[in-house]
Amino acid sequence: MSEWPDYFPDNTPPVDATPASGLSFRLVDNNPPERSDFKSTCEEFAKRKYTSESEFINACGTSHFAQLDDIKRKKRLFPKLRNKHIAKGELFPELGKMKQTFEPSHFTVWYKLSALPQMVFVVMES
Repeated sequence: MSEWPDYFPDNTPPVDATPASGLSFRLVDNNPPERSDFKSTCEEFAKRKYTSESEFINACGTSHFAQLDDIKRKKRLFPKLRNKHIAKGELFPELGKMKQTFEPSHFTVWYKLSALPQMVFVVMES
């Protein structure tokens, strides 16, 4: 049995992804956070179409930010995100792998099947 979800394509997480580690901020719906708050982008938006394999590989992961100011800016920028909570947690290698993607402090985490990220995240502000 694989340690990764079945829907992950080959080469996911990418070979240049590193073990998860460090401080992370994530927008969540629940307080306290639940496992459902850490769905991958392709789970959250199941009907979305992807134009490339690399785009789909990124969507198999979950968006996080390394800087609090950046996630606050993202929350303000998009009306559909304004009701979410900002949760903070410390990632560690057993959760999965990560890679910097898109904006400077944005990164993607590919969680292992056994990962329970909700256990290390706490809501810090609404």
